[in-house]
Amino acid sequence: MIRGDSEVIQKKVDFFMQSKVKVHIDLNDGTFLNGHILKKSREGIYWLNERKLGNIFLFVNDIKTIREYTERGL
Repeated sequence: MIRGDSEVIQKKVDFFMQSKVKVHIDLNDGTFLNGHILKKSREGIYWLNERKLGNIFLFVNDIKTIREYTERGL
């Protein structure tokens, strides 16, 4: 990941956390997460309340893309 990309993702994570917006996150390993970012644990590490997994750590370096969650089929 390019440093500039990491900074943009960090700003998006902070924005979605402060706005309390549900997010969809695509990870570098091809998996995804859906949920609310609860709080910042330390630089680059957050708590995410994932829809199915519950509260988990979210590492900014693992994020490929992050965007607002939208329901499908509505």
